[in-house]
Amino acid sequence: PELAAVSMETAILNVLLFLIIAVAGFGILAIFFMIVVEKTRDIGILKSLGATGVAVWFLLIDIVGGQPLFTPSALGAVLAGDFSPGSSEVHLPWVIGYTAFHFAAFLAAGLILSFVAHRAEQEPSILAVFLILFVVFELGFYGLTAILAETRLPGALAWYRVAGGNLVAAVLMGSYMWKGHRALPAEFADALGARE
Repeated sequence: PELAAVSMETAILNVLLFLIIAVAGFGILAIFFMIVVEKTRDIGILKSLGATGVAVWFLLIDIVGGQPLFTPSALGAVLAGDFSPGSSEVHLPWVIGYTAFHFAAFLAAGLILSFVAHRAEQEPSILAVFLILFVVFELGFYGLTAILAETRLPGALAWYRVAGGNLVAAVLMGSYMWKGHRALPAEFADALGARE
């Protein structure tokens, strides 16, 4: 009975991860076709802000906990498919693998955010859609974190670590876009129906 439950949980996780990767991959490919050269600066800065902010957040939490680089090591193990309760030792290959994935994920996030900000100049309603999708993505991400927290190193995948990292990235990236695109506040108000 327990083995069947573990097999079922593994199958569900594999399906969820496949769906997330497939949707993300399709989104990235679609956005690559729509990006123009002038957005390159925004994308690089957004990627750097988000990825570095989250990396510093995880490092600070790990230092306070007495285990520098523990979180990226645990997340790297999960990315490598190791869901077993492992040791609390830091494994450099997992840290490197997670870091590469982390920066690629923020490259995709920078592409999406830059596309949305530039597209909002022609169609402000895209900001409302983006806000709804962002909230749905965050809730789904926290759900996935809760599932993974049960399978591997619960302390490393605690919801508050993920929420704090996501908040840091959202504030840094959002602030940059808000300041860099002066029309964005008015477009956002228009998208939410605050202006006539």
